[in-house]
Amino acid sequence: MVRYRRRCKAQGHNEKRQNASTREKVSVTNSALVYPGVCVRNHDVARWVRKNDVGVQVRASAELGAVISAGVHPARVIVHASGVSAADMVFCSASLGVGCIVVDTFETVDVLARALRARRHQTVLVDVVDGDSDDDTIAVVRAVLAQPRLNIVGLHTDIGTTPADFVSYPAAIGDLICRMSRIRQSEKWLLTRLALTGVVYTDDEYVAEVSRHSPAIEQSLDDACLTLGFPRPSVIVAASMPSTDMHAA
Repeated sequence: MVRYRRRCKAQGHNEKRQNASTREKVSVTNSALVYPGVCVRNHDVARWVRKNDVGVQVRASAELGAVISAGVHPARVIVHASGVSAADMVFCSASLGVGCIVVDTFETVDVLARALRARRHQTVLVDVVDGDSDDDTIAVVRAVLAQPRLNIVGLHTDIGTTPADFVSYPAAIGDLICRMSRIRQSEKWLLTRLALTGVVYTDDEYVAEVSRHSPAIEQSLDDACLTLGFPRPSVIVAASMPSTDMHAA
């Protein structure tokens, strides 16, 4: 099997470059850049992530192990339930206490709710796939709202990673803001966070690639929120990278 050696060497990912990249290039108002979990397999990146309290996105059980080993604070971790086992999801919430879990099915919501201990609450995002109806999304949102220990704060979607995904950031943002507006009307619940995971990359240029889309993200948010009279949500912008294409440096 061909294995790719990460080009996240110390000279390419020293703290000065990382800070400049994140601060200057990703220029979406009220936004946060979240790194792929596979990145922390590189010791220099892991050190920088810990020092700067940067968010990390986990989309597979193998990535979860890497993130834990790297010492990333659990509160900075977003876990996609669809990519990990039920046991790992329960561990993430009930024991590890991760910051956010992305759910997409009634079964996931039920397992997560039953796993939570008394006085422990879990922040969640509901995943949306292009082609899902508004009713599909609202049904999962209602399932979350019915669980007193789950706190839904927003929606997540992927852009351009598979044929089933939204084709662009503007398309995804327009669709999700419409769904959030309808949820506000039907459920009397205001969602305040929008999470967008962009195209898959396998090298250290994903920060630059995400930032390249910043103007389109900014304009699309302004247009959609103004048109619908919806309060502008905070934005999480992430890039996904396949863990099988990584080799720890």
